[in-house]
Amino acid sequence: MDFLEKELRDKAIIRSSNMLFQKSEAIEVIKRCKARNFTILGIDSFEVIQEGIKPKETLDCSINNNDDGNWALAIKFIESPINNGFVFEITYDI
Repeated sequence: MDFLEKELRDKAIIRSSNMLFQKSEAIEVIKRCKARNFTILGIDSFEVIQEGIKPKETLDCSINNNDDGNWALAIKFIESPINNGFVFEITYDI
C-alpha cells in the first residue's frame, strides 16, 4: 500500500481488498494524483449490490501516449451520467 492509499483509506469503501470511492471522493483522488504527478491508468465503476459489487463501466488510460496524466479524462469519466450512483476503483502509476 502506497502513502496515497494510506491517506485515503478512511474515505474508501473496501470490498475484496479493493478501495472504492463515491463520486466526490474519487474526484479528490484524481486531484491528489495530479498534485503528485501520478498518471491515471484506468478507472472501473461498480454498482454496490447486496451481494457485493457488480462491474459497470471501464476507462482504460494505459494505452494513451499523452503527457497530461489523464486527470481531465478521468474526472470526465467519473462525472459522466452513465456512472451516476456508482463507486469507483482508480488505478494509477506512482
